[in-house]
Amino acid sequence: MNRSLWRNAALRGLLVVAACSFAFPSLAQQTLGSLNGTVLDPSGAAVSGATVTASDAAIDFTQTTTSEKTGFYQIFNLPVGTYTVSVSRQGFETSRLTGIFVREAQATTVDVC
Repeated sequence: MNRSLWRNAALRGLLVVAACSFAFPSLAQQTLGSLNGTVLDPSGAAVSGATVTASDAAIDFTQTTTSEKTGFYQIFNLPVGTYTVSVSRQGFETSRLTGIFVREAQATTVDVC
């Protein structure tokens, strides 16, 4: 009887270790990056209030932010991939940049003039 109890305890312990080893590696992987940059007009002046949109059609993901008073913007928590960045503001022509790579745990700088 004592031997059977130990065998059951050992088997349950192995099952717990196996379950944990499959669950935790996925939590440790970083698969996000970010974009940042400055929006400038043709004369080099900062454009505040511009809408900056990053989209990755391959995964159907889009995220938008607004440029600050200095023209600076940041978009966090972007899945790794290749993005199109669009910048628009009333009174300005819309800019569209393609082939912007977002890499794991890195910030990619994209200035728009």
